[in-house]
Amino acid sequence: MIRVLLAAALVLALAGCKGKDDQVQTRAPKDATAAVEALQQRLVTGLGGVTAVKGADTDTVPCEGKGGEVAKDGRYYVLGAYQFEMPMSEHGAALGRLRDALAADGWEITEFRPLTSGGGALIARNPADGFGFSLTTAGTKTSIGALITSACYHPPSRDMVNF
Repeated sequence: MIRVLLAAALVLALAGCKGKDDQVQTRAPKDATAAVEALQQRLVTGLGGVTAVKGADTDTVPCEGKGGEVAKDGRYYVLGAYQFEMPMSEHGAALGRLRDALAADGWEITEFRPLTSGGGALIARNPADGFGFSLTTAGTKTSIGALITSACYHPPSRDMVNF
């Protein structure tokens, strides 16, 4: 549980949300959610060997400013949480392959930490669109925990956000 909370904190720091005076794009929550789900599919493909995706859940979350203030004007980001099932023996190599592929595509690799157990962590952010993710595994279970965040957006109208 502590590992999941730590991963969540790290991914939230990658959420692409800006301070209250910074400009953010307008995007409908359903479109941002679809983009998070598309990134989830890209991660599954990049990892290879994923046998199932479990616990899929997405939600909109108020953006936080640089000082930790919560946006009250409707700005949001989408957080997706997933579990990718794959054989434990493949976790470390899969994280390494994904890291290499994303780095070649211009992603910023914030952290890559392989563990001797075969697991590890991969945290990355795409500077082109502000999306980010955290993948963590202890290498002792069959699942890789995934948290994905969109950039921070204004909804087209305030009532479109579900918080």
